[in-house]
Amino acid sequence: MQELKDVITEEAEKYTVLWEQYHKRLLAWKDKRSAIKKIFDEVVTDTKREFKNKPVNFRDIFASDSNGETVQLQFGQMIAGKKINNDAPNMEAGACLVFSQVPTGEIYCTVYPCVSENMRPFEGFILYKRFKSPEDITYEKVLDAVKFLFIYQRQTSAAMGIGFWSWDKWVYHWHNWTAKIMFVFLPKLIKKLIKFPLTDDNNA
Repeated sequence: MQELKDVITEEAEKYTVLWEQYHKRLLAWKDKRSAIKKIFDEVVTDTKREFKNKPVNFRDIFASDSNGETVQLQFGQMIAGKKINNDAPNMEAGACLVFSQVPTGEIYCTVYPCVSENMRPFEGFILYKRFKSPEDITYEKVLDAVKFLFIYQRQTSAAMGIGFWSWDKWVYHWHNWTAKIMFVFLPKLIKKLIKFPLTDDNNA
């Protein structure tokens, strides 16, 4: 019976540590979310100023903080040509960058493409980064995500697509497939290897 009690005591300690780490991530996200929102607000202000007199006016770009779990930066709607079947304007919803805390306390950074009646990318979104803790998110990493958002806006917009052979297009596809390999295919492969471990023929 003593061995059983030792097992339960050990597990209770592990659960306590995990809960403390989880609670710490929840608290840390509140401050980090505010910091990210502040960066996004600066992006909105600077973008509106820089694009004010440009052919493409991102006057509808905005940042928002919702539900205490998600902060996002999104390009607003814009006219992207005409609809395929008639002369009505093709309204396009802009690309969106989202930092959100999932139930485990981790932070997922996802990027959503431009969507319109004329054009809809095959992927619903890209998992750009996954952070184990809000404290792992730095100003530089947020800036890199913002840079990628601008690339993604250009490459998925019906109005601003600039051709498959551009450098930006390669960056977009490289990150898309890297994310899929790291967060989708590789975990599935690891699970299969754990379930069916490779055997050494010499020791069989």
